[in-house]
Amino acid sequence: MNEPPLYSIGDLLIEYIDGLDLSSGLITSIYFDPLDKQYVYSVLWNDMAVETEIFESIIKWRIENEIFTYHKVIE
Repeated sequence: MNEPPLYSIGDLLIEYIDGLDLSSGLITSIYFDPLDKQYVYSVLWNDMAVETEIFESIIKWRIENEIFTYHKVIE
């Protein structure tokens, strides 16, 4: 894959449902899944103390549909 990932380690995702701030998570690692041909992000969620893996397409869809808000890490 020649395209870089859309999001970076340290970026913040905040989940909103019905206008309520439910959870925030930091992207902690990124790898490319050759089988699915997209990036996979590990997100550490603050309220659950768990880390989940989410495909880039799912993160992008949730941002576009205002389920997640996205805050770029400042380098």
